[in-house]
Amino acid sequence: MLITAIVLSILGLVALVFGAWGRFSESGQKLYDEMAGMIPFFSYYLGILLLAVGFVFWVVILYRLFSQPGD
Repeated sequence: MLITAIVLSILGLVALVFGAWGRFSESGQKLYDEMAGMIPFFSYYLGILLLAVGFVFWVVILYRLFSQPGD
């Protein structure tokens, strides 16, 4: 579960940075002008989704780590 959380967090961050660059920077908009920049658009929201799922995994990991036995 720890490896899954790490992988989801890293992939989410990479997709989010790529999507933000493609959507909000002038050089990204010039490079991805076909179909109104749908590749960065979907990458941006996929990154948000992956980070949210990774965050849930991190919360579960930390809860299991710090919860007392018998709680």
